[in-house]
Amino acid sequence: PQMAHRSHSDGAEHTNGGKLQEQEQEQENQPEPKHSSSTIPMTIASKNQEDDATTSENGTVMCVECEDTEATIYCKNCDDRYCALCFQWQHSKGTRFHHEKTPLSTASALVGTTAQFTSPIPSNNDKKKTTTSQPSTKRATEAKVSENADEENKKMLTDDDDNKTDQDEDEDESLVKKTARQFKTVKLLEKSKFIPLRLTPDERGLLHLLEGALNVSEYTDKVDVADNNYGFGLSFGFGFGAFRSYPSNNSSSRESKPDRIRQELEEVFNTLCGLEVCKEFRAGVKMLASPESRLAFLRRCFEAGRRNKILNPDQMRGTYGKMIFMLMDSVAHRDTIGSSLVEGHKVQTVYKWLKERGLLDLIEKDEALVQVATKPLTPSPNKTQDQLKKEGAHKEAVFESLVRKHSSGKCSEDEIRRVLHSIADNQYFLEGFRKPVERMLYFLTSCFDPKAPESSKLSLEIRYGRNGSMLSHDHETQFRFVLQSLVLWREIMDDMFRLWFLAEADLLGDNNRYRLMDTGQGLNRVQAAPNIGGAMSNILRDVHSAVRSWVGLSVVHLGDRDVPNALVFIDKYTQVPRILGPIVHTIERLDSLVEEDGGIQTVILKHYGSVLNLKKEILCDYFKHGFDGSGSDGGSCIDGRLTSSWNWCSKIEKKPYFPFFLLTGFQGFDGNYRT
Repeated sequence: PQMAHRSHSDGAEHTNGGKLQEQEQEQENQPEPKHSSSTIPMTIASKNQEDDATTSENGTVMCVECEDTEATIYCKNCDDRYCALCFQWQHSKGTRFHHEKTPLSTASALVGTTAQFTSPIPSNNDKKKTTTSQPSTKRATEAKVSENADEENKKMLTDDDDNKTDQDEDEDESLVKKTARQFKTVKLLEKSKFIPLRLTPDERGLLHLLEGALNVSEYTDKVDVADNNYGFGLSFGFGFGAFRSYPSNNSSSRESKPDRIRQELEEVFNTLCGLEVCKEFRAGVKMLASPESRLAFLRRCFEAGRRNKILNPDQMRGTYGKMIFMLMDSVAHRDTIGSSLVEGHKVQTVYKWLKERGLLDLIEKDEALVQVATKPLTPSPNKTQDQLKKEGAHKEAVFESLVRKHSSGKCSEDEIRRVLHSIADNQYFLEGFRKPVERMLYFLTSCFDPKAPESSKLSLEIRYGRNGSMLSHDHETQFRFVLQSLVLWREIMDDMFRLWFLAEADLLGDNNRYRLMDTGQGLNRVQAAPNIGGAMSNILRDVHSAVRSWVGLSVVHLGDRDVPNALVFIDKYTQVPRILGPIVHTIERLDSLVEEDGGIQTVILKHYGSVLNLKKEILCDYFKHGFDGSGSDGGSCIDGRLTSSWNWCSKIEKKPYFPFFLLTGFQGFDGNYRT
């Protein structure tokens, strides 16, 4: 994903990685301590552990590894207490993989991390069984946390067909045929709480100033570095010389992290204020007259940037992460910099704007008319141009009638139009994000039989180690695996606005600290995401209830090396339409391409037999190897499915059908990075 955090100096990476490997090797070579068979109480450790444990000022026992996070797991073999993340990293392989762990009473600290999803998700219907792709042993249970691809996928289990009931078969067929969402219809009044309000012309001016200041800022390069995590530098050598990760200036190397944050934030603030003065001199001088007006100006700028990003995910792809990190630090170090940039200044929503003016009747009593006035008009083979024009005219008439009805002395007609256009933006956004997933669901259920393949060439069967696959599924199991994955993606796309608000709530929470850690992809801010964790638990529970049996793991990575924080999580799932959109476009464009050029039709008939066969071969290849557990952090977990699809996208140029992608106008899966 493009918003993934930037890697920093190789020195910092090699230093942290090298030390971690040395510690791990030393611990593996040491003999494991012997313990009696007696059970150690969950909240009471041995006398030695109590003496050695790191304790905070308020008496809380901290993780023995990172020393800045509350311990939540006790390792009986190591005789140490760890936080969930450090335990996962220190016990992911080797002899320590089998160490016996005991959860401590502070289990609430696991909320918003990967460990939250290691326990089975309860179904709304106890009669429905759950089939997972991992063995039901203690080691497999712990493997849900570590998500090692080799351990997770070498021991795949297939469904026990003898235990299937007629009711199970009917439910499976219903899901295959209908693939309808099984969730409650949310009222527009509730949805409006997560619909950002369109930017005014003045707010767009503030947005341009913010983007200009962010483009020239080097905030993350100077703040998120190894030499500034604890106020000292790190060094390493290769026998012929040593390299240091801190600056050559000795005074800078001794600078504390809060001081560095304050200095870099002030530089961005000064740039913003200077741009405002250059834009409108009188207004700029008035803004600088008092600290209160300056702070209010800065808050408006950052709020406009946050609101614009939620409304337009394809924009600010290179600066949004930097902006969020600034806001995170302004919250965490408000005492140092003087105030927070988000305190009392939440993103403006349709619900909040209408409630302040007493106009909630617009979306409460006239919800049906608002739905008509803001419904997207999409071309369809079943609709003629005259029908589309008629629907458009009716939509415009309803739109204007709502404007006249609700405009008053409290707000003008233009303001009501702005509210309705904001709701329409939300509808078009969801249409664009959800439609590619729904089309792929249609292709899956219409082109492939759920029970048996049409031919061996169109079989969805995958085997571990074959063509890079890290999973083993027969045709029927893989069909259900892809089906439930697409259904899950569709529900996430449908709830994307709310998830984005929850992600920002996690990132900018007052008490949600982060740690700067080397995750194997450079230094990243590792932070729990309790709001996102709760929302994903609910979505998974609903999808579990909608399917007859669940294939694969239900683990959602949060606050670990794969998904360090909520920013990376939300960025991962904004990639779904970028992955599926070009595939859908190519499949739907092939028929018209053949009609336009007889030579292309000749080539297709020669190599594939028909256009339909070509479509099925493309879809079959994606449904097999876009969900085969491949990729650096792939597997059958929730995030591994998306990683596998990205891995398939990276190999598209080597596919035999790639020329047909190019002929249909394919340019890439990642869109325009600088939009």
